[in-house]
Amino acid sequence: MTSHSDQQRVEALRQYDILDTPGEATFDIITAMLSEMLGVPHACVSLVDSHRVWFKSAVGIDVPEVEREAGFCASLVTSDAEVLHLEDARIEPPASENSLVCGAPGIRFYAGAPLCSPEGHRIGTLCAFGPEPRKLDETEGITLRRLATLVMHEIELRSTQRALERTEAALRQAQRLESIGLVASGVAHDFNNLLSGILGNAELLRRQLAGNPPGLALLAEIQMTGRRAADLVGQVLAYAGRDRDSPVVPTDLNAVIQETQHMLDASVGNRVTVDLELANDLPSVLGQSTGLRQLVMNLLTNATEACGRAGGNIKIVTLAANGGESVLLTVSDNGSGMPEEVRERIFEPFFSSKSGGRGLGLAICHRIVEQHGGSIQIESKLGLGTEFRITLPASQQPAIDAEDDQQESQEVNNGGEGLVLVVDDEPIICEIARRCLEDAGYNVLLAGGGAEAIEMLDTHHSELSAMVLDWSMPEVNGEQVLAAMSQRRMSLPVVMASGHTERDARESLKPYAVDSFLKKPFRLDELIVQIKIAQSQHNHSPRSESAN
Repeated sequence: MTSHSDQQRVEALRQYDILDTPGEATFDIITAMLSEMLGVPHACVSLVDSHRVWFKSAVGIDVPEVEREAGFCASLVTSDAEVLHLEDARIEPPASENSLVCGAPGIRFYAGAPLCSPEGHRIGTLCAFGPEPRKLDETEGITLRRLATLVMHEIELRSTQRALERTEAALRQAQRLESIGLVASGVAHDFNNLLSGILGNAELLRRQLAGNPPGLALLAEIQMTGRRAADLVGQVLAYAGRDRDSPVVPTDLNAVIQETQHMLDASVGNRVTVDLELANDLPSVLGQSTGLRQLVMNLLTNATEACGRAGGNIKIVTLAANGGESVLLTVSDNGSGMPEEVRERIFEPFFSSKSGGRGLGLAICHRIVEQHGGSIQIESKLGLGTEFRITLPASQQPAIDAEDDQQESQEVNNGGEGLVLVVDDEPIICEIARRCLEDAGYNVLLAGGGAEAIEMLDTHHSELSAMVLDWSMPEVNGEQVLAAMSQRRMSLPVVMASGHTERDARESLKPYAVDSFLKKPFRLDELIVQIKIAQSQHNHSPRSESAN
């Protein structure tokens, strides 16, 4: 058998995921039966790995494994023999030169049959041996082969059961993600409405404090924190597979790290020190800046918590790897570390070893890395600290400046005109939109729900130049308002506003088309821009002509 063939055989063995697993009664019964049938003190189910022979079950053998070349099992799996039988190994070269024959345990008799996978790979043997010469008659040889077949069937059954368990676990995970998605989707709407009020009022206040640098600095922190909160909602939606709107662009990972470290320093003070070793000329990473920012923040938060109240040191390193094809990020701490049983479950959603922990931070990290086509590994020793190693595909394009949340929003051009109907069940959003639109030159009508919006459409449709419509409202929602417009053959530029993802909103609104989408929480200048986009799209749409 060639080394290439043996490599395939070893790979087939490892696919069964049986090496170094605990003993199991079925295999023990078979080896005991074989030992008793042949009247020899030793029998085993052996699995031949690349450099060792490991015993899944053994009678009269006190070690868990031996070197591959020490016994006869390796010879059997690399041959075509149905049974390997040595009546007296002392007089049958080359077996007579084997250390197990010349020395302890002094093997004379050996009989083994291969364990063959359905693809024909000999992954191990069922064998028996003893210190006295012995013949193996035909009936015993047939029984040995049948027992070996039974062992292989048990290995196959075990593998199938484990595959089913993995499938069931994946299904439970999918159901859990669906539950997370449903909850997160509802929470996202309500939470983003609150953030819209906070960020909108902060932006309006910023315009009034143009000559007050200290006040502007505080407002900038409020706005940055609010947008990070919105990012967190988006990442929970992304973990549940519900946020598919975030743009993927070449991103400067070093800049993301430095920005995130600044936020961490502001929250933890001098309790931990963060050392940065960021590579110069690091390739960009093709990804979502919000996701990468959340990845770094979650890893830093985890490291900070691991350091405890006494504090500690966190080290962040970036490197170009694989000849510039990948970017390596490591985040290490000298905190408490974690035991093996915690380390094995650390990326499971809702699993936490911390009192009061939510168990989502590192699960979100794992999902973000997966979504970026990368890998994440962990090394941790109890009492010595933890290191996370993340590898991400590099982009060959230069980084594009992501939306700089610390920049002041551009002033809204006072170029708006016409009457705009704003429909939202949150009074604070209606009021913020009204003030923004009036500052931009629009006249504004407000409706606190879908039913009121339909009444205003009936009264003012011919006067309206656009409508900003909330998708999710109690009683009469945005879809029902669009349905009422369709029934009345009304044509109007529509901006759909929602804290849900754009794709979810548009899929729900079929067959009712909208002209543009405004993601909550929104900047005030974004509101103006989307109204103008809706008006432009609507004017070039055949819907506007057919409705008239």
